[in-house]
Amino acid sequence: MKEEDDLLFDFRHVLFYTSGMSFRTQVQTVRNAIMTRDFVKMKFRGPGTLGLLTFGPLYPVRLNPGEPLYVDIQCLVAYPERVRLTPCVYGNTLASQYMNYQWEVTGSGTVLLQPGKPDKRLEEHMSGDGLLKRVLREVIPFGGVFIK
Repeated sequence: MKEEDDLLFDFRHVLFYTSGMSFRTQVQTVRNAIMTRDFVKMKFRGPGTLGLLTFGPLYPVRLNPGEPLYVDIQCLVAYPERVRLTPCVYGNTLASQYMNYQWEVTGSGTVLLQPGKPDKRLEEHMSGDGLLKRVLREVIPFGGVFIK
């Protein structure tokens, strides 16, 4: 990771990080917390390696401030702290009946995308916890060890 990166990660994607790196929990704005269904994201700083659990390789995509990027909700792994996420359906109103929801991502920076959607078993494992349990694991020191 570079020092200037301000990417916010879902803790379920983080597998490991090396010494020299530090992280802090970033409480989301109410709007982003409601839309992403995550109250807390992780922000990493410092030199080192960050291991992520994804379905396929990661692709960094640079955002153009004047042009929105449309991303499938399940394919967005990390996004910059200061972008605007808007749920939408890519296409016309008839398409909204048959298509999955997308994020309209606007702002500057780089987003990390996974090319495929997680399989059902991985998705069940990653979303099996309730909001309160996930928040307590992140807020309480060593919460991931004590709260199962």
